[in-house]
Formats: sequence, structure tokens, C-alpha cells
Amino acid sequence: MKTIFDLLERILAALILMGVQHKKVLSLKEAACYLDISKQKLYQMTSERAIAYSKPCERIFFSRDVLEAWALSNPVLSKEEIALEAISRSKKGKGKW
Repeated sequence: MKTIFDLLERILAALILMGVQHKKVLSLKEAACYLDISKQKLYQMTSERAIAYSKPCERIFFSRDVLEAWALSNPVLSKEEIALEAISRSKKGKGKW
């Protein structure tokens, strides 16, 4: 059963996302909400330099465009896309992948 705190947390996340839609630069909290990951996980990713960020002062900021590129950086092809790629490569005579 969901508590009132769970409901408030979801409402807060929705409000943050609404505000993020029009911003180019996001705070750590906004970026974590945008990516639907915890702030701790995002901070860990910055310390591992797994994602680009800016730190002009003591705070960390992210470009929304960079976050989108990162989120879409490792696509998994569907079976249909793989089949089309195989046909395309065989027509070009490239053989094996």
C-alpha cells in the first residue's frame, strides 16, 4: 500500500520534470529525475567520469542535450532491424559483421 510520502514523492518528481522540459542546464537533482535514476547513482557516474558535466562552482550541472545523448547512446536493435542490416550488408558484399 502506498503511503502519502510515496504519493508526494511522485508529485514532486512530476513537477520537477515539468520544469525541466524548458531548461537547457539541469542541476544534479533535476538531471537524476530526468533520467529516472537516483541522485547517488548520477553522482557516482560523475565521479567515474561516465557522463559529462560542468562544475563552475561547488555545484554540478548537466546539459539536457548531453543527458539525452547519453541515455540513447547504446541502442539495442530489434530483430527486424538486425535482419535489414544483414540484408543491406550482404547486398554490399561485406559478408560477416
